[in-house]
Amino acid sequence: MEQLINTSAISLTELSSAVIVFDILFAFLLSMVIALVYQHTHKGISYSQSYVISLVMMSVLAALAMMILGNNLTRALGILGIFTLIRFRTIIKDTRDATFMFFALAIGMAVGTSNYTIAAIGTIMMCLINYVLHKYNFGSAIKNAFMVTFVVS
Repeated sequence: MEQLINTSAISLTELSSAVIVFDILFAFLLSMVIALVYQHTHKGISYSQSYVISLVMMSVLAALAMMILGNNLTRALGILGIFTLIRFRTIIKDTRDATFMFFALAIGMAVGTSNYTIAAIGTIMMCLINYVLHKYNFGSAIKNAFMVTFVVS
């Protein structure tokens, strides 16, 4: 019964330096794929380079957070609260941007908990889904819209 109450003693596991470096690099690699897909499929005029950089950094930070948290439910709920504070303090203009941020967080969490197969397959499948939706202009009422820009000196 005491083991059920004292979950922090059960959840603390030591990660080797090699595993930490691998997790950070793997999260970085997968988040770069996410960022490239976002860049290639972005529509509209509200493109932000800092948002793309944030996608990469958020995935790596989520991996680091999950390595720190381990299997501790209390710590996990605390970090979830921090992420929601960050979300509500940041203005995200497009719902698709919020989806990509959640995608980057989920992949980072998968890598941080050593679920490499889920992270890799999830990244590939979500990127393919995004490309298909982009290619067929899914959900658009106007199939071929153009924007005219005039430059006057």
